[in-house]
Amino acid sequence: MHKATFWKSAAVVTLSLSAGGIFGWWSAVPSIDSATTLSFAVQLSTQGIFSSVRLHFLKYVLCNNFATLATLYSYGVVSGGLSAVFFCFTQGVRVGAIMHNTQSNAHGAMIGAILMIPHGIPELASFIIASSSVLCLWHELLRMAVSEAPGPNAKAISTGLLRVNSLAAIFLFAAALVEAYVTPALGTWIAHVRGLYNG
Repeated sequence: MHKATFWKSAAVVTLSLSAGGIFGWWSAVPSIDSATTLSFAVQLSTQGIFSSVRLHFLKYVLCNNFATLATLYSYGVVSGGLSAVFFCFTQGVRVGAIMHNTQSNAHGAMIGAILMIPHGIPELASFIIASSSVLCLWHELLRMAVSEAPGPNAKAISTGLLRVNSLAAIFLFAAALVEAYVTPALGTWIAHVRGLYNG
């Protein structure tokens, strides 16, 4: 897998994500508000690190993240990579809608950003990497089908994809850990600062 091809694919899916963010902001699609997220984060932070509730939430987030990744791969391969680009667009719409729905209140926008950004950055990075790898796979397959010039063999392509997707899995695992352990602590801190929680 060529690095140039990967970076071009990453640029395409990042542009799709950005376009989705602009559309989500502009269209004001309904989303979860920051008050609901803050309340849940504070409730979760009262549980012990290894409590059954916290571990169950971590398991839920991990299963949800990796199920999303598996769906992204499967539909992306079947659709020639188009659904991977569309997936990134929908993720952008989601982020844009959340930020739009909290921007009317400066405190709400700050809370939404603090609670979403720490786990959102590695999560979105993982989806960008995965989507780019699907586009790279289709690029290599099409190039091998139409070009007579020798290119990388199947082993080289699969090795490159394995490396890239391992990185995507690591980012997604890190995002789940942050969402289960860091985000609740941030939620409690915000609630303390705003005088909403005295636990």
